[in-house]
Amino acid sequence: MAAGGSLAIALVLLLACPAPAIAYNYSRAIMDGQDFPNDDFSGSNFSMAKLRRSDLSGTNFERANLFGARLDDSNLTGANLRETTLDSALMKRTNLTNADLSGAYAMNTVFDNAIIDGADFTDVLLEPQVLKGLCELAQGTNPVTGRATRETLACDELGF
Repeated sequence: MAAGGSLAIALVLLLACPAPAIAYNYSRAIMDGQDFPNDDFSGSNFSMAKLRRSDLSGTNFERANLFGARLDDSNLTGANLRETTLDSALMKRTNLTNADLSGAYAMNTVFDNAIIDGADFTDVLLEPQVLKGLCELAQGTNPVTGRATRETLACDELGF
């Protein structure tokens, strides 16, 4: 094959397989009040970070580590939290309207007074008392996944 043919193949492969998003390490960072709407933090580490009172609407946190993160009073409307580690995170008064938490890890996560209208909790393992509290708030349907919040939490099946 001519050298030009190899170059053409390399160019096609480069365009067909775009580079993955860069994963950042914000472990223990204090970022209270900072806004990152619609940013891409997929795969990034925010373990024990403080993101209170932040606008994170539409942000992609897919497969990110938010273990023990403080997200109190933050806006995560429409955020992608699929397969995100949220264990021990504090989400008091956090707005999760239309967020997708499918497959997230959320053991010991605090959702006190969170807004979960249209949030998708498919395959999220939660403690029974947390699940019961979320079921009391659950309403709406996620506009992206088409799943009703109550159904994704299995509220009716569990008698909540």
